[in-house]
Amino acid sequence: MQSNVGVNNYSCTAVENDWLDITYTQRNYIQEEQQLSNFKRKRRPLEFIKTNAKYIVAIMLLVVAVAGMLIVGVEGDGVFTTAKLAYTSTIFDSLIEGKTSKTKTNTVVMPVNMQIESISDDGIVTLNGGKIATCLVAGTVASTTEHTVTVKTGDNTVMIYANVSEVLVQTGDTVAQYGVLGRYEQSMTVQIVYNNQPVNQVIGSLYSFEWQS
Repeated sequence: MQSNVGVNNYSCTAVENDWLDITYTQRNYIQEEQQLSNFKRKRRPLEFIKTNAKYIVAIMLLVVAVAGMLIVGVEGDGVFTTAKLAYTSTIFDSLIEGKTSKTKTNTVVMPVNMQIESISDDGIVTLNGGKIATCLVAGTVASTTEHTVTVKTGDNTVMIYANVSEVLVQTGDTVAQYGVLGRYEQSMTVQIVYNNQPVNQVIGSLYSFEWQS
């Protein structure tokens, strides 16, 4: 028979209820962890709202604005109709005015060798910057004198070029825009005549002028 001499003997005083208590404690710990996790998950929507508050407010304002427009569009149909009629009437009137108006703005751009020195109150344009008298608008030479050239540029419109020192065209010649009419010394003048009446409402800048016909 084997001897137990020299072997320490220990006795276990634990009972079954102690193991049950440990198991119960572990169960409580697990439940507490689960409750904490659920609490964190519940906080996520609140954190999302706080983080994106400005975007949410902007969307809400947009929805309110659209809803307001729809309500006004239904209840205030008379207002919208009046505005629509007023706008349509304005467009219609402008179209009629454009069709019935007989005025047209005519613009003349200077060639590279000429510029505008002045425009008088009676509409005479003084040009300088070169020695070559050029035709500003294409047309047919209606008449010439020793120092003038009259060019018919269209229906009821002629341009009289004066102070020309040497005339190089003849009556009946067709002259292109910026074509040569003759020569001048220091400056030359241009006057527009429409329906046999001198045009005095002429405005311009250094390199262009315009009038209405």
